[in-house]
Amino acid sequence: MPKFEGENLEAPHGEQPLHKKGKGKAIHVSDFLCETIGRLQLNEKQKLLEKMINISHEARVIMNPGTNNDSWWNIELLVQQIIDHVIPIFEATHPRVVAIFAFDNSTSHGAFSSDTLIANRMNVKPGGKQSKMKNTVFNGNVQYMNYPDNFPDESLHGKPKGMRQILHEHQLLKPGLKGFCKNKDSTDNQCSNRYSRDNCDYTWNGLQQIVFITLKHVSSSKIRAYARKSYRYMDAYRKVLNVKQAEYTVKKYKRHRIIPNNILQNII
Repeated sequence: MPKFEGENLEAPHGEQPLHKKGKGKAIHVSDFLCETIGRLQLNEKQKLLEKMINISHEARVIMNPGTNNDSWWNIELLVQQIIDHVIPIFEATHPRVVAIFAFDNSTSHGAFSSDTLIANRMNVKPGGKQSKMKNTVFNGNVQYMNYPDNFPDESLHGKPKGMRQILHEHQLLKPGLKGFCKNKDSTDNQCSNRYSRDNCDYTWNGLQQIVFITLKHVSSSKIRAYARKSYRYMDAYRKVLNVKQAEYTVKKYKRHRIIPNNILQNII
């Protein structure tokens, strides 16, 4: 039996020492499901068609992330999967149909393009390591987020303006303005990070969620049942039910895609 002698691990002759266990290799599976065919993939007949030769047979991507292995899953890999696998397969299996993808993956929840308008990615002062953000519109006028190449100060040519300059251009800069609020619960608007975030004119386009599927035995019937349940929740919220009412209704009408129009009369 191996044992420690001080800081040294010693093992009897002929035995291997027991080393500290790590997390081992990780298996990451990124797959796509749809109500019509279950897992997004070509069937056996489609695989034999000549026009399908250059199309991946399935949308699933499997990798082994970790040290000295594959890289960790990120938004760039997700986008690559969608372009190279998901869209071609969907168009081949669902001609003349438009897809709406929903994703569930924590690394994608906060994923945005590099030029997205996000206040907490801005510096208070000009320049620095912050990314160059795209221009936006404020009160009907174009708001330029970066200095022009003909700006008098050559050191700022093409550099990000930063929070202070943006607020100054709109006469919103107040004395003692801080970049970030130390008290997260504070409602103090003397924080340029909070003020910029709450008053920015930008839209949420980057939300992407990815479904992890690791078990091949998930049947198409289960996938369809999940889709129908999602439809019922959506219909419940369209009918102005609150969270508890929606949960009760979804459980009661398990075999329906939508819930009755008079549902409020039945549960009040």
